[in-house]
Amino acid sequence: MTLRRAARALALGAAVAAIFPAAASAAVSITSFTVTPSTTQAGGHPNLVVDTSLASNPDTDDVKSLNVVLPQGLVGDPRSAARCSQSSFTADACPADSKVGITTVTATVLGSSMDSAGDVYSLAPLGSEPARLGIVVRPTLGPMPLDKIFLQSPVTTGPDTNFGLSTTFDNLPRKVSGFDIRTDRLKLTLFGQVAHGPFISNPTYCHSAIANTTITSYDAPGSSSASGGFTPTGCGLLAFAPQLQGSIVTTAGATPSKPVGVQTTIVLPAGQANLRTAVVSLPKTLSSNTAVLSKACTLEQQASAGGCPDSSRVGSARTVSPLLAAPLDGKVFLAATTTGLPKLLVVFTGALALKLDGNVDISNGVATTFDGLPDVPLSRFDLTLDRSSSLLTTDSDLCRPGGAVVAAATLTAQSGRVLNINAPLPSSGCGRASKPKGSASLSFRRGAGTLRASFAAGRGAGLLRKLRLGLPSGVTALGGGRGLARIALTAGGRSVAKRLLKLRGRTLAVDLGRRGGATTLNLRWTGLTPGASLARRLASARTRRGLRLTFVPRVTDTAGRSTTLRLSVRPG
Repeated sequence: MTLRRAARALALGAAVAAIFPAAASAAVSITSFTVTPSTTQAGGHPNLVVDTSLASNPDTDDVKSLNVVLPQGLVGDPRSAARCSQSSFTADACPADSKVGITTVTATVLGSSMDSAGDVYSLAPLGSEPARLGIVVRPTLGPMPLDKIFLQSPVTTGPDTNFGLSTTFDNLPRKVSGFDIRTDRLKLTLFGQVAHGPFISNPTYCHSAIANTTITSYDAPGSSSASGGFTPTGCGLLAFAPQLQGSIVTTAGATPSKPVGVQTTIVLPAGQANLRTAVVSLPKTLSSNTAVLSKACTLEQQASAGGCPDSSRVGSARTVSPLLAAPLDGKVFLAATTTGLPKLLVVFTGALALKLDGNVDISNGVATTFDGLPDVPLSRFDLTLDRSSSLLTTDSDLCRPGGAVVAAATLTAQSGRVLNINAPLPSSGCGRASKPKGSASLSFRRGAGTLRASFAAGRGAGLLRKLRLGLPSGVTALGGGRGLARIALTAGGRSVAKRLLKLRGRTLAVDLGRRGGATTLNLRWTGLTPGASLARRLASARTRRGLRLTFVPRVTDTAGRSTTLRLSVRPG
């Protein structure tokens, strides 16, 4: 063999090495495997280096396949880069904005070691794949370019990888241009930022993040595996501000055990900590229908290939994730458990096969807990319990004034942060909810004024919880405790404690509390004093006749909706 031919074989070997990691069992083994981000900040966007070193004994065997499973939560966003087509990839003509990383491979050919560089691209997925990666290695021999080497792998995730991203490069060639090669090291760098935004994101938890790699060889049976990872830091710096939304499907009127449908949605802003636990509590006006519990999918059915029958289906679900090209739809079943009370079993199919268990508690209303959710980015999670299933019922008329109800949620982030939020559940079937109404009158006798005001909740809206009322210009009131003594307020016909009232200057604020609320608020405020200008106008029959004062109260219902009213009053 000539020296020139040997050198060319060496370069080709290095090129191929750029794509082929270590081999199997005793013949090819992994001597070092590290996963190193440029920053360990939880939720950050590091350049991620995956470095694998290999050894062969004997050196006649070659690597056949390489699988790498990243830790849960360490993800790449396929939306952040363009997707190179198969034809462009095989022609090494991928657009620059599809590049997501680089690679350096060390290989031994004819007893000499040589490095070759390459690029990593985001490829157009095949079939239902969520994503696909392609590597192009471009070896050279001095100024002379050698044959390029192409390798690609689907990117998948699911319960079998504990929701870590998995890539597998299989059937790797063991010869190049007729010469044997041996891969000694593969160093792959994936970028934190690419053409259209962040690509790699760290987990949003702060415990160990472990990646795993497994190789097989052509000649020896078995495989060689290794693990490596890091610990994310700075979880306290991650934002966590999800929102809760929802609605109820019902009809007007109060009928015992009337079926209702409920839809709840958790919306999660991008770039924040991912969700670990969600506890959603429905209002106590809704209850579970024990007669439906007998329809629960049995343990045997849950374990069978066919899964739960449609007779145990009670709703549907949908989740949206940037890792998936389309929303993931699923069915919700009532499923038996070993503890007695059935659970909600959410079964997603399609690009990602996923099952979620919702443990149900009916000791204080109806509450459902989804715990141990994987650290994957979600934009939203919708859960619908159908009215036709009759799983939930109510004895109340949710369309009556003040009949709207509120759901509550306790959401825990992967970072450990806990958030308690509420959301109104507007009722469809009631027509459009009406706004609260108000009326007021003001009378003066011997220089002292009395204000009477009444407020009523809107039909199909929430109960009244807060009131803020300011006196118009020209009318004053006593302040402090003396002023509060002149105010009497009832909520739903019951007197409101003075501690729930605050008087600052000429403005009264009322808050019945998170658990408070009434269909009506009635106010009587005495000891009001007209200013000099207003007193003169009140004293004249001519000017008094056309006098109008405007009150602008603001009322807030238990669903969090605030309404500002304008009440024109003719003083008497």
